[in-house]
Amino acid sequence: MYAPTSLAAVAMLLSTVTAMPNMMPRETEAALSPWVTVDEDGVPETVTPVSSTVSGTPTVVSAAPLRITGSVVTISYYDSTVTSSGTPYPAPTGEVAGAFNICHNTDGERAPWCFPTQHAMLNPGKSYYFIWDAGYFASNATIRIEGHYFNTTTGEKLDQVFESDKIQASKGFWTCNIENDFMQNRQGTNMTLQINALPSGTNNATQTIKGPQVIIATPTRYTSTEHKTPTGPAVYIGLPTIFGFIILCLIGTCLWHRKTRRISLGNVMSRTRHGLPMGKRSRLDRNRKADERIQLMERELEEEGGEVYRDLPQGIPRRDSDALGSLAGTPTEDRFRR
Repeated sequence: MYAPTSLAAVAMLLSTVTAMPNMMPRETEAALSPWVTVDEDGVPETVTPVSSTVSGTPTVVSAAPLRITGSVVTISYYDSTVTSSGTPYPAPTGEVAGAFNICHNTDGERAPWCFPTQHAMLNPGKSYYFIWDAGYFASNATIRIEGHYFNTTTGEKLDQVFESDKIQASKGFWTCNIENDFMQNRQGTNMTLQINALPSGTNNATQTIKGPQVIIATPTRYTSTEHKTPTGPAVYIGLPTIFGFIILCLIGTCLWHRKTRRISLGNVMSRTRHGLPMGKRSRLDRNRKADERIQLMERELEEEGGEVYRDLPQGIPRRDSDALGSLAGTPTEDRFRR
């Protein structure tokens, strides 16, 4: 009764869904943010991504490369590493060429600096982009970037480390090569940055803009103080090997002690308290016990009325012939009689 109506409703619903346009996901602000690409000659170009649809799939055209939009970055710091959220340190892929995000910091903390950030770790032998907000300065302004050693205890700015040439402030970046000499044969050193605004036609700064404090240090291998539970091959290969080695050591130790104890007891017990050898004393003990058993048997036979065999008759005087043996019958008297 209600089947035709239900089929009509389903058909209408399907036609409505088919007629609906493909919904595009909301693009994030970071994906559509303008970014800067630098060619091999150091000429920058601003690129603005646009949202589009290719073969029915939403996509972003001219999107920034992953190396400047990554959300997780691992930073080496002396003998450890720090994993933090944010974009990676902007660094050129060649001597000058590379890419980085446009800086927006006209009135924020440490304006107009965007990079390096406060306490950033810079490694000798690498190049980094020093980036600032170009809108902070006049369109025709020129600047110079300086780096000075810094005493973190007293807060005093020390000797100059480097100085850039004159740069058009509208450029928005400068490529800095971190030299090994910056460390002064130390494990690490602190440095503070500044921007000097220069009037047209002069090298004297009319304004000094304090920048971030950075650390110049060589990255070392990561050493973790946390002990993690071993997994995988460390468990099913390492543990049996360790336990097998321990068992072999225990067996070898027991055999060695057993051999040593046998030799020591033999040396100690080889002689009695009176100095007699063990073998001779044992024979004497056996002979004594045998005599005692013979005497006991003789007593038992005599008590029962039996006779005990002896080599010499009891109670009969011994004759001379018994003592002399074969000499008793020698005819000495006939031969020497006169």
